[in-house]
Amino acid sequence: MGDFLEKSMLARLKDSSGMALLLTVFAVSFLTVVTLRLVTSVRMEIRSAADMAETVRLDSLLYSGLNYALAVVQRRDWTVSGSLEYTPSFFSGDTCHLVIADVLGKIQVNALLDKNGNVKQVQKNIWRRFLEPFDIDSIRAATIVGAIRTKIRQEGGIGDIGSLADIEGLNGIMERIAPYLTIYRDPDNRDIINIIEAEPPVLRVLGDGITEEAIREIDAFRRDRNNADDLADTNWCLAILAGYGVAVDQGLTMTTTPDKIVAVRITAPAPDQSGVVDGNGLIHEKIFTRRAKAVIEQKINGPSVLEWHLE
Repeated sequence: MGDFLEKSMLARLKDSSGMALLLTVFAVSFLTVVTLRLVTSVRMEIRSAADMAETVRLDSLLYSGLNYALAVVQRRDWTVSGSLEYTPSFFSGDTCHLVIADVLGKIQVNALLDKNGNVKQVQKNIWRRFLEPFDIDSIRAATIVGAIRTKIRQEGGIGDIGSLADIEGLNGIMERIAPYLTIYRDPDNRDIINIIEAEPPVLRVLGDGITEEAIREIDAFRRDRNNADDLADTNWCLAILAGYGVAVDQGLTMTTTPDKIVAVRITAPAPDQSGVVDGNGLIHEKIFTRRAKAVIEQKINGPSVLEWHLE
């Protein structure tokens, strides 16, 4: 009887040892998976924190670039279509890239009406010429101008260029014309176009009969660095247009220098850390770049920021 019990106990022990081994393997596997997931989560949290820190640093660099742009605008210390580099001493050599452009090189939607709320003839001519290449004849252009006038009167001004897409006739071409329009206008209420900043579709509005050849000649002249001294006034443009029998609209002012209101695009690139292992053992593959846009108006008491947003 004793031998039988002993053999029975030994058999049970052998059976339970197999189960214990299975449980041990399962436990080790489970803990391995949990540990790997925990390590991955921690690494992601560290990376996320590093990304956030880099974003905050670059946003600070953008704000520094904005303050530099304000100083530049106040001193009027930039060239036509100025492209500037700015390296703050407290950002470890990182550089801000600034591009300053005159807003008045675009068609100013809110300049459409006079002080009595009526459409100005010079603005009506501007819109007629501007819309013509988009297959909109003078009758439809007049209807569109009337709708813009109504919208300005009802809303107290156009606050967003995109809202013009609600107007019949513009909704189908809004994406094509939006880059040439601005909600800002000359603070002195002049009907004015900066012929250095204006894109070819905007140059067309200067007068009736402007051909593609005339626009190309104007564009080539202003891009030629040898003509830099001549760009101080508008005589060169008047001479080119006269050669094509074109007279600039009466009441329309041309300018060649940014004056009252400018747009500034700021880019803050971070050092390229692609493929570099940092102190946490993480490999950086992303190159950070932050961008912002500002609109600055030069007032009597100094420059003022009209618009600022991060892109």
